[in-house]
Order: sequence, then structure tokens, then C-alpha cells
Amino acid sequence: MESLIKAHTSKKYYIICVDDHREVLDTLEAQLSSRLPKNYKYELAESGEEALEILQDLYQENEEIPVIISDQAMPGGMSGDVFLKKAHQIVPRTRKIMLTGQGEMKNIESATREAQLFRLILKPWEMEDMVLTVEQAINAYFMEAAIEEQNKTLKHLYESTELITQETDFDLLVGKLLNIMLQYSQAEKVWLINTKEEKPLLIASICASQEPQLNLNQTIIDSADYPYGALMEVLRKKEALVYEDAETQNGETYFKNQKSKSVAIVPTFQRGNMNYIFYFESKSITGLFSLSKLEIINILTSTASIALENAVLYDSMENLVIERTQEVFETNRKLTQVNAYKDQMINIVSHDIRSPLSGILNLAQLMQDKEIASNPSQVIRNCQIIQNSADTVIKFVNDILDLAKLESGTMTLNKTTIDLDSYLKNIITSFEALTLTKGVKLELQSKGELKIKADSTTLAQAFNNLIANAIKFTPKGGRVTVGLNSIEQNGKPFAQITVEDTGIGIPKEALPTIFEKLNKYQRSGTKGEKGTGFGLSIAKQVIELHNGTITVDSEENKDITQKGTTFTILLPID
Repeated sequence: MESLIKAHTSKKYYIICVDDHREVLDTLEAQLSSRLPKNYKYELAESGEEALEILQDLYQENEEIPVIISDQAMPGGMSGDVFLKKAHQIVPRTRKIMLTGQGEMKNIESATREAQLFRLILKPWEMEDMVLTVEQAINAYFMEAAIEEQNKTLKHLYESTELITQETDFDLLVGKLLNIMLQYSQAEKVWLINTKEEKPLLIASICASQEPQLNLNQTIIDSADYPYGALMEVLRKKEALVYEDAETQNGETYFKNQKSKSVAIVPTFQRGNMNYIFYFESKSITGLFSLSKLEIINILTSTASIALENAVLYDSMENLVIERTQEVFETNRKLTQVNAYKDQMINIVSHDIRSPLSGILNLAQLMQDKEIASNPSQVIRNCQIIQNSADTVIKFVNDILDLAKLESGTMTLNKTTIDLDSYLKNIITSFEALTLTKGVKLELQSKGELKIKADSTTLAQAFNNLIANAIKFTPKGGRVTVGLNSIEQNGKPFAQITVEDTGIGIPKEALPTIFEKLNKYQRSGTKGEKGTGFGLSIAKQVIELHNGTITVDSEENKDITQKGTTFTILLPID
């Protein structure tokens, strides 16, 4: 419960306590100050009127007030529910806790509704319960603030990417890009390096509080003027490189001379080929490039990569109008897809990931209640819900990361010889529990031993997605059959694997886009199962990475004895 509280110790935060008995106020301050950090200050008021004046003064001074604790019954003045309603109009995000020993239920209900009461605590209270409630309220306050800040960042990020994609003049685009990168990364230096030439070229740079330097066209060489070794490592490995303290973590002369601290070197790709590197450097902050900041940088650099390519096309359009027209159209189409994909990703983060995380947080808080914690069956049930929610989040995150690797061209294969017959049997065995639960029969029809060279882990992901989909869309009493055979095509041998089900089938209009990520024809399974929307796209890209092909044949099906869906995979036999 202390994670968010400990993360906010650099400024003052106020807790307002209201009660017409001074000893109650002194007790509250003593209990809370014994557990909360020293940066929390307490304003004590013996009436609602006095508390309202304190609140207005703090609000005008832009002070943060995570929690207000107010007694309900305060004879001779403003009651607690009236005060909390007025307070809610001034600081709606502040968490409100009501103390009561005799308050009328209708007033408490009114405060709960109109002041969004966080919790009601009966007098006398247990110190541990009070402190824990206040900690939970503070965490909820910071959580909401973090979500608001995240949404604000996403909005600004969207506006920035719109600004990038609308600019077609290369030099103007580069200038805007560097300013945006400097702003969002909080670095002190940003370089743009072109990797499409025989040797990488530094084409533009910007430093904090300075205008961008454009058209530099400096060849990156092995000298003290560049972090040559680190840049070459990124070129070789085709993946980002991050140093929390480059001066001490890397032996490069450049880093030592510049006294570099945080460094991030981020490559961008088009059609699987590296085209640019963005270099970020800070001399004053260590550990600047957190995971969340790198996610924002990756969104910006990916969009920038496409926009730069688009600008290059526009610059050369005068001499290559006819030849380039189709490429410009395709680039614009991809920009539209990037924006649509980005919106869908934001929706996944805000709904499909945040919802189960909220459920986990709420249940974790609930299980700290002594009465619930002492009920084993309730604890087991809540833990099962938490596990299911966590599994959902992990599935989303794993699929997103796998898809990102596939589409960026950074996924590498470790091929070994695989006996497909034994390999598919092992995969099918892993689905026994699911098929029993669903009431679906799963079997392998194999012509015997058939060997190929493949990355067993990556290929298993494709087959797991296809088989899981087949089970998902097959009702109770249905059948899923995995077939293995060898065929010859254009004089070359192939292993043919089919995944056939007697499920509900795929609408005819959905078939052309079935392998696209997050396509609009996503559906729930026959028992309401939900997926990430990435499964078939990942399967297709994994199979194509193995120089194979995948096709689909399907008919909508209301009778489980009839035809449903068949996916056919061809993998070359080396």
C-alpha cells in the first residue's frame, strides 16, 4: 500500500481533519503522523465552517489535499455531510472519509452520493484500520492523478504524431521531430542518424535551449566525437540500447569526455530494414529512460520513421511523379493504419488492460479487510479472480510484445530439427484441461514421422493460437482435428498441417481480413471467451518467418456435425 505514497515525497501534501472535539483531532494527527511520511501536513478544524476556510486557502495556494476526514455530527454548526458536499465542489479528486457515531443514515447516503464518500468509519475506530484507510485513500488519489496525467500525455502524444504526419517538407519535418523528441524524452541532446547509406550519417542534432542543426551529413567514424561502439552495436543487433549511467557502464571515450549519464539509442525500421537511429543523451540525470518513457519514445520514433520516408518521397516527386504515386498512396495508407492502430492500442491499455488491473487493485484492497481475510472461501475466490485478471493482462502484454518484435523485424529464429508428429502431440496434450472443460474433442491425424527445421518455441506460438481459436469457436460436443501430411508443390516438398474444427465458422465478409491485427470482425467464443485480437496475425507472421504459408477455408455453421473452419499451413521441408 505504500508504493505510491513513497513515490511522492518531494513536496508537501495536506490532510484536513474536522471534528468538534479537539482530543479527536489530536488523536488523528498523532496516529497518521506516526505512519505517513514527514511531507504530510495536517490542518485541524473544530467546525465545518473553519475547515471550509482552510480548504479554500489551500486551494487558492495550489496545495494538494489527498484526503479530508470529517466527523458527521457537529452540533451548532455545519454538519459533516454538508461540509463534504461543499468540499467536493472545490476539490472533487480529494478522497473524503466520514467519521460517525450517530449520524442519520439519509445524510450519510447523501454524502456518499454527492461527495463521493471514500469510506465511512465508526467511532471509536481501530488505529490500524484508520491508518490503512487513509493510505488506501492517498493511493487512490495518486492513482487517479497518474491516470489523468497518462491520458494527458497520450492526448499530447496524439497531437504530436498528427503534427509529424502532416509535414511533408523534409527539413521542416526534421526540425519539428527533434523539438518533439527533446520535449518528450527530457534529454539534453538528440541526434538523427541515417543508416540507409553505406556508412551511417549524422544528419541533424538538437541540444536543450538551442535551435536544431540540420543537413549536417557527418559520417559516423571511430573517434572521440561519437559513441561509435554503442552505435555499431545497435546497427549489428538491430535493437535499442539503453544506459542508465553511460560514463560508468561503458568504456567509450565519447561517454567519458562528455560525462554522459542517461543514454538511449533507438533504431527505426521500414519493411524490416533499419532506416534511422535516434540518439538521446542526458548529462545530468541517471536512469532517465524508464520503461514508460521508452514506450512513448518508441511510438514517436516509429511514426517519425514513416513520416521521414514520406517526406523523402515528396522531395523527389517532381522527377518521379508517375513512379512514386503508388508509393505515396501506400505510405499515406500506412500512416492511417498507424494512427488507427495507435487508437486501438490506447483503447486496449485504457480498457482491456486497465480494467483487469483495476479489478486486481480493488480486490487486493478488499482482501485487507479483516472480516474478508478470515473467510478462506472468500479469499480463495478473490485470489482466483485476481489470477484470471493477471493472466488476461499477461496475455495482452505478451501478444503486444510478440507482435511488435515480428513487425519490427527484430525477432530472430533459433532453428533446430523438429519431428512434427511428436511436436504436435505435445502441443495437443497441453490443451487437455481446456478441451475437457469445454466439452470438445481434440485429436491428431498424422501420417507418421515428418521432420523440418524450425524455431520450436516461436512455431509453437502459431499452433497454440490456431488450436486455441478452434476450441474457442467450437461448441460443446464439437471436434477439433489437427492433421499432418507431406505434399509436393512446384517440385518442392512441404509439410502440410491442418487445424480443422466443427465450430461456428467465419462470416464470408470477414475472411479477406481475418489475419489482420485487431480486425473489426472480432467475436467472443461460444462460451463468451475473449481474445486479444492479435492471435491470427501473430500466427501468420510466425509461419511466414519460417518461409511458410497459411490459408483459411470456412463456412458459418449451426450444426456441429458440419463443416466449420480449416486453417492450412505449408512449411518447407529442408
